[in-house]
Amino acid sequence: MTWRRSTDPANLFSTPVLLGSLGLSGFAPYMRGTCGTAVAALGLALWCYLAAPPQWQMFAIAAALSLVCVFVGEWAIARKEAGDDPDWFVLDEAAAMALVLGLTQASTPLDFCFAFVVFRFYDIAKPWPASSFEHLPRSAGILMDDLAAACLGSWTIWTVRLLVNEVPIR
Repeated sequence: MTWRRSTDPANLFSTPVLLGSLGLSGFAPYMRGTCGTAVAALGLALWCYLAAPPQWQMFAIAAALSLVCVFVGEWAIARKEAGDDPDWFVLDEAAAMALVLGLTQASTPLDFCFAFVVFRFYDIAKPWPASSFEHLPRSAGILMDDLAAACLGSWTIWTVRLLVNEVPIR
């Protein structure tokens, strides 16, 4: 039984599916990964707005959230016995979005939007070394390739920041 064909409400609203699909955003008809990333980005932006964590804590909080997502992802996939990457599973995008926001210390809406676009580019393109993580077994491969894409996206964002701040506008 594949989850894409499953419309049984008992399956859709089980805890592993709700967590793995990030509140059913993984069942969007198109661009499931982008929808999951958008839900994660909006949730993290709201949390940052309400809690206003100091910048130095943002990385630690994002890294902790990423680890939680990795373990919840393994639990959700193991519980539903999905060995490969199920198309509804978008919790890996949430972990990666949290990581990119933490690594880049995003604090403004523009930072969040730029991080979203850059991360989605790397997540879709899957350049090396991110693509090499897809070969890891079970949820490790599903989650680690997105975390690698988040690191590449963070590197790109910091490079752009350095270039914009260092190169004088004439």
